[in-house]
Amino acid sequence: MSHPASLMAVGLIGVDGVSAANSVILAHNTAHEVVQIHLPVVVVVIVLGNLKKPNSATHTNARKCDSSRKTSWTNDNALSCDDGNACTKNDRCSAGKCIGTPFNCLSPCEECYNDVCRTKSGYCVIFERGTKTCVSDGNSRSGRPCQKCDTSKSVSTWSDNDGAACDDGNICTRRDKCSNGQCKGTPLTCNSICQNCNGNSCGLKTGYGFSNGKCKCKINGRDYDHHILNPSNPCEWCDLLDVTARASSTWSNRNGAYCDDKDKCTKRDVCNAGSCKGQSYSCQSSYPSSSCIRTSECVGDGSCRDIMRTKGTVCRSANDMCDQTE
Repeated sequence: MSHPASLMAVGLIGVDGVSAANSVILAHNTAHEVVQIHLPVVVVVIVLGNLKKPNSATHTNARKCDSSRKTSWTNDNALSCDDGNACTKNDRCSAGKCIGTPFNCLSPCEECYNDVCRTKSGYCVIFERGTKTCVSDGNSRSGRPCQKCDTSKSVSTWSDNDGAACDDGNICTRRDKCSNGQCKGTPLTCNSICQNCNGNSCGLKTGYGFSNGKCKCKINGRDYDHHILNPSNPCEWCDLLDVTARASSTWSNRNGAYCDDKDKCTKRDVCNAGSCKGQSYSCQSSYPSSSCIRTSECVGDGSCRDIMRTKGTVCRSANDMCDQTE
C-alpha cells in the first residue's frame, strides 16, 4: 500500500490478539481516516473518534479512539449504552462503564418492564398530591371507606365502594352506606324537644319520657303530660319547655298563676317560686256593745263579712238609760 504524504502518524495502539511487536501504527489523512502505515500482520481502518472498542468486562462500545491519547482507548462518557438492567433508564457511559439511573418503582405494587415501572397484577398505583399510593385490590382508601382499589375498573384511580358500611358523621342518620362514592345515611325522625340522635336511634334527653308519640316530663320515675299540675302543689307543673327543670327532672314553677293559699285574710293569691301567696288584709274584729254586729271576718276576696250578735241580745247605747231589746 502506498503512503500518501498527507498521512500523519497518530499513535501506536495494541489490538486484541496482536503482540506488541505487531502493534499497528495509525495515521490519519485529510479525510480524517485513520489507517495502518506499516502492515506486518493486521489492517485496521478507523474513523477518528467513532470506533468503539468492545469491553467485555463491563459492556460494549464504551471507549473510543482519541487522537490526543494515541496509545490507549479513551472513555466515551457522552455515549449512550445499555447496562442490561431493565430497572434503569437513561443509560450512559461513565468512566468506562455503562451506568443507568434506577427507576423508583413503588414496592410492592410496581415492577420494571421495558424501561418503565409497570403496575403489578392485583394492585393499584394512584398518583395524588405528588405522591404515589400503593393499594391492594379491594382495599379502601385511608379515611374514605367509600373509595377503594378495584383493579377490574381501574389501576390508577379510586373506584366507588358502593354498599360498604361507613359513617357520614351525622348522628341524626342511621344505616350509613356508601353510594356513588359518598357516605349517606337514612335520616332519623326524632322529637327535638325530648329526644336526641345517637347515630342509630332516637335517645331521650335527661328529664324526659316519651310514649304514644308524645314527649313527657319524667319526674320521680313517672311520666307526666305537658302542663299537668303537681298533685301535691298546684303552683308546680310539667313544663316540657323548661330546660332547667328538665335537666334536674323536677317540677316547673307556675309563677303568676292564680291559686288559693287557704288563708281567708289574703286576696289576689298567685303562685310565686312554687308557693301560693296572697296580699294580706284585715276586718274589724270587734264592735261596741250597742252594735248588733259582734265582729267581722275575711272572706278571701278582700271583703269582710259581718258576724251578728245572737238574736235577743240587748244592745245598750252609752247614752241610753233604757234597755232596748233587739
